[in-house]
Amino acid sequence: MSFRREFGVGGPSLSILSLGTMRLSEEVEGKPVAHFLCELAERGVDTHHSSHEYDTDPLYCRALAQAKTSGAEFQHIVKLAEPSWDDLAFDGTRFQRSVDDECRRLGTEQLAVVQWMVRTKSPTDDAVRLPLLQRDRELMAEAFDAAKRTGQVGAIALFGYTPEFTKECLADNLVDGVTSYLNPWETDAEALAQTVPTIAIRPFAGGRAFEKTPADNEALSAESSGQPSTIEDLIRYPFRANATVSVLASFSSTSHANQLIGALSEGLQ
Repeated sequence: MSFRREFGVGGPSLSILSLGTMRLSEEVEGKPVAHFLCELAERGVDTHHSSHEYDTDPLYCRALAQAKTSGAEFQHIVKLAEPSWDDLAFDGTRFQRSVDDECRRLGTEQLAVVQWMVRTKSPTDDAVRLPLLQRDRELMAEAFDAAKRTGQVGAIALFGYTPEFTKECLADNLVDGVTSYLNPWETDAEALAQTVPTIAIRPFAGGRAFEKTPADNEALSAESSGQPSTIEDLIRYPFRANATVSVLASFSSTSHANQLIGALSEGLQ
């Protein structure tokens, strides 16, 4: 089995396990983070999810720069909101400036995937977001196409917040795919991920998977066929959907990384 999948036909190639950088520690088992990134790359995990908004970002960027001096190469999934918070209109110039800033931040010529969000003051308020989408859709398409045409962006993956907004963005191929929560408790995206390229995030349901309460076990049994009960089961769960490309997880030890890599290498053959 290849440990890589394309995000759509001819899209960027991602490792099926992506490293989430939100919870990086100063060291990994007594070694620099850069050493850990290189070890992961050697095992086939070369795709990272990052954001300049994370508290760990300065640590990650330093480690990334150090890791690249060894010759290791990495693929990047980055969060980018446009518009965001106080802005209520899409601005193509501002989007391009954000792309430029992200490339500089990561020392790369290309962002493999932009996890794009329309993040208003209330991100799930579609009474605000859907009219904004309808009004600015052409500007969005022009900005996305321009960034992909120059090679700075490989693909646009929407984090839609709501099913209705996601549906509207997928119409007429405004975006190339989605980034969605996908685990036995959060299954709304599972049907979509059968056909739409998907990056699955929060495979352990934000830690809920390890609570082991009767209610959790009941939910698992009700929402999935064949109850996932181990880390290995849970990291494989998103790949029940045919179009899942990569699953994003935060891990900060070699043993945990080996466990996840082994589960995907053996379980998806």
